[in-house]
Amino acid sequence: MEKFEVQGKIIHKTCFKCCKCNSPLSMVTFTMGGGKLYCNSHYKQLFTEKGNYDSILSGSGAAPVQ
Repeated sequence: MEKFEVQGKIIHKTCFKCCKCNSPLSMVTFTMGGGKLYCNSHYKQLFTEKGNYDSILSGSGAAPVQ
């Protein structure tokens, strides 16, 4: 089974999906925070709901991946 490392975690390619919508992710189209993977659309939705990155980065959402 194909797997790779993302921010220190080993992830199987088939498990590399958004935790909200289950859409497949790529190394360019994801964010990760609190141990969860998000597609860019759902990360933006979290930002819209919270109004700032500080509340997202405090553990309730995703952090942008460099």
